[in-house]
Amino acid sequence: MRWEPADVDQPDYYWQNFNTILRWVRHHHDTLLDDETRLTLARYESLNTDAQKLWIRLSSRRGQQFRVDGLNYSEINLAEAVNTLEGEGWLTVHHAINSPEGVELLKRAELLHVARENGCMLSTSAKKADILEALLALPRPWPVAAQLQWYALTQQANFDRLSLLFFGNAHQDLTEFIKTALGHVRYETYTIRPKSLFSSPEDVANYHAMSTFRQRYSDTEGLPERIHIIRDWYKRAANHQGWKKFRGAYSRLCNKLARDCERADALDDALMIYQQSFRPPARERMARIYRKQGNNKQAYSTLNEMAEKPWNDPEHAIAEQLLSRWFAEPTTQQTEPETHHLSFASRGASIEAETLTHFEQQGWQGAHHENTIPQTLFGIIFWDIIFEDIEGAFVHPFQRGPRDLNSHEFYHRREALIKKRLDEIKHSPDTVTQRITQVIDEKIGLANPFIYWPGVDKSALTDWWLRLQGQQWAAIFERIARDVHNNRAGFPDLWLYRDKQVMLIEVKGPGDTLRPNQIRWLRALNEIGVNANLALVKLG
Repeated sequence: MRWEPADVDQPDYYWQNFNTILRWVRHHHDTLLDDETRLTLARYESLNTDAQKLWIRLSSRRGQQFRVDGLNYSEINLAEAVNTLEGEGWLTVHHAINSPEGVELLKRAELLHVARENGCMLSTSAKKADILEALLALPRPWPVAAQLQWYALTQQANFDRLSLLFFGNAHQDLTEFIKTALGHVRYETYTIRPKSLFSSPEDVANYHAMSTFRQRYSDTEGLPERIHIIRDWYKRAANHQGWKKFRGAYSRLCNKLARDCERADALDDALMIYQQSFRPPARERMARIYRKQGNNKQAYSTLNEMAEKPWNDPEHAIAEQLLSRWFAEPTTQQTEPETHHLSFASRGASIEAETLTHFEQQGWQGAHHENTIPQTLFGIIFWDIIFEDIEGAFVHPFQRGPRDLNSHEFYHRREALIKKRLDEIKHSPDTVTQRITQVIDEKIGLANPFIYWPGVDKSALTDWWLRLQGQQWAAIFERIARDVHNNRAGFPDLWLYRDKQVMLIEVKGPGDTLRPNQIRWLRALNEIGVNANLALVKLG
């Protein structure tokens, strides 16, 4: 199906873009629409154009209540649109602010005036949140707070599902069309195979329900209130079986809920929820809870399972660390980085800049590159593999990278291609050098999950590509490819060279400690013969 974003200079660009999504979903995902959604779409298509446009305008804004005096859409006949939507039951019109939902539309000065009229003793400098709290505490029925016309949107959920079916996630929306039309993002021309994340209308409903619950939970303030929501959710676990099909999203949700249970010292609740997760740090947190409860046998068993069948490198590392600390288990011998102890009199510049100057005085050259060099080189050298036509990798026109990029499937589904490229890196450096230059020239500006184009320096990239051995780069890139999510970052701050020597330096100032991924990279780099050191900086 052909598509293109609407010209943002056209007043109804948003309406055109929405209808593109509607046509796309009808064309590619029609079997995933349930009867209720089909009926709603039919009703939308029967509306007059003004009503369609107003509904899209309002549904794209934050919240579901809107002051009339805040709406200014010159391309819409507002009166006709409101009458139509009200007649359909998609919009309710209110002529006074006299409900908890409407009162939040008032500005601080208006709220203060209404609060004082209703007997609330508040100072002129009272914060909006405090005024709201005072008003919300008033006995029902509510007094008329203010004469102000406002609208409340009543039809939303079925249309949210359109966006979910188009993008395959809950975090992208119509703004992607705008950014593309304005040229803020330019996407690679990859092959789109619109295979949905879902296999049935029930899947769509379950994923939408999970996303809605997650948003409601995130919007809830106060730990006691959140724990009440969690326990109510857990009682209804049988109703949420369909959520588990979306293993990654469901595991992230479980980890979030269980962590809040830990904070509330509801440890048994936390354990039950962590047990449903298939994503770190669930098992680590379980081991810590068992330890806290004095159940060392179960803590040991959990850590052993993590060590023997880790979900990723970080989990394996933390398992070994805790087994050693709690149970005196021997750990794998690691190559530790050399440490430089530096002291600077003042901090006129960043400690990275001060450390760079220190080594420049010893004849080293380089810059504060951190993750930029390896990430950018990976994105360039593996460009065609990243955007390879693989079933389910690219399902809509607004993807910076494949859907499986941050999963282990990224490596396994492209293993043959990656290994062939790694062999080229090891044995044909001239070919790779040409590839770097060619890809930069041909692809500059196109979205790539590893590249920030304004920071790309072709000569610096080529220089660093040639300064490390092909075997070393191959080891670095393979480690990134096997676990992009955990290994794309954590590289040392400073990339230095002196003649044919290379030295990478991780800089830490007072009170700053190495993160786990930084420790892993320092060790991994030294194991392949790249001199990666640590600089501990003292000030004063």
